[in-house]
Amino acid sequence: MRSMRLDKHLAAAFCVVASAAPTVDAAVIYWDCNLVIPANIDGLYINVETRVTGSAGSVVAGWDLNPYSATSLTWFNATGTGMMRYPGITTGSAGSLAGGTVVGGAGVTNNGFATSFGSGAVTVGSLPGNWMLNATNYFGFRFVAADGLTHYGMGRMDVGATITARTLVAVWYESTAGVSIGPAAPPVDSDGDGIPDGIDNCLAIPNPSQANCDGDGLGDACDTTPNCLCPSDVTGDNAVDGADIGRLLFAWGACTGACYEDIDRDGQVGGSDLAVMLAAWGACSN
Repeated sequence: MRSMRLDKHLAAAFCVVASAAPTVDAAVIYWDCNLVIPANIDGLYINVETRVTGSAGSVVAGWDLNPYSATSLTWFNATGTGMMRYPGITTGSAGSLAGGTVVGGAGVTNNGFATSFGSGAVTVGSLPGNWMLNATNYFGFRFVAADGLTHYGMGRMDVGATITARTLVAVWYESTAGVSIGPAAPPVDSDGDGIPDGIDNCLAIPNPSQANCDGDGLGDACDTTPNCLCPSDVTGDNAVDGADIGRLLFAWGACTGACYEDIDRDGQVGGSDLAVMLAAWGACSN
């Protein structure tokens, strides 16, 4: 994964940042979490900073979000947190936000309505702010981070045929306390795999796992060489043969670029790589 700065002045879309651990120089921290929310009284407690989850607040230190309930989608909030209501609504829990909605604190308005936060069960239906079944819903929230200050974030919740069939697909939040986040329109995801283009390692083919076995930054779904299940097949034709020997000899010496011919990953293409290739001679078994 790679990280990048958010340009907060974009009006229609925004880039996001992803990392195994939050980065301090990023304006927005993006977590592609894909968490199924259990349909029970406990639900799932979530700390969006540490990315620790669990079925009880006692095991998730500093938890921020807790979607739960066996019959509805209900939010239980920690002190200082809250789910953003749809602009213009001042009671109830999280609203399903329309594109362009900005999540923030005092002074932030959407179409003239001040920001409002709450907790409790969401409303399913067709009115503005209602959550929709068989659809993707976007929500806003605030939480008290480890720095003791209030931060603002957004999330994507995919809901199935009933409100109890729900997956928290992603969460993203401002790393700077008190700074608003928006608009609510999701990042561009050209291949529809749930990974925004800004961090997707294979834009043309859906690859939600982001598998990248050779670590070259190009996802396996888009990478025709090398064959990671048969690393000696550097030409990617599912066989180890003369063509692969030719590629290896041509690349002989210190590695540059992707260097697929460096089979043993020691930074050099040499005799040890040739020996591995000869031992794997023939059709790949994968």
